[in-house]
Amino acid sequence: MPGKRLAMRKTREVLRLHFDLKLATTVQIVACKQQAVCEAVMISDAIVAGQISKLMLDITRKLDESVAAVQETCSLEEFTVYRTAVGRILGDVLLEVLNPLYSRHPTLRPPGFE
Repeated sequence: MPGKRLAMRKTREVLRLHFDLKLATTVQIVACKQQAVCEAVMISDAIVAGQISKLMLDITRKLDESVAAVQETCSLEEFTVYRTAVGRILGDVLLEVLNPLYSRHPTLRPPGFE
């Protein structure tokens, strides 16, 4: 009986690992497809794209400044919560707007912006 339980436990572990790997692969495929769609439909007009790039970079700079202000004046707990929230916003701006925009218009990418 103990041998059977061990075999069943190992089978469950293998199935769990297989499921986790398959889920991770699916998530990556969806993310790649979503990125490709974003790049394909991102702003085609170079002038408008340049304006959006400038605005988004200004917004990210102001968000960074706001994090510094909160760090200087608020409790560690408030700062941590705020920084996390702003980090999500900055991540979305980068992944959903700037990266697709710069993929479509590589000449707009600021030097050193990776």
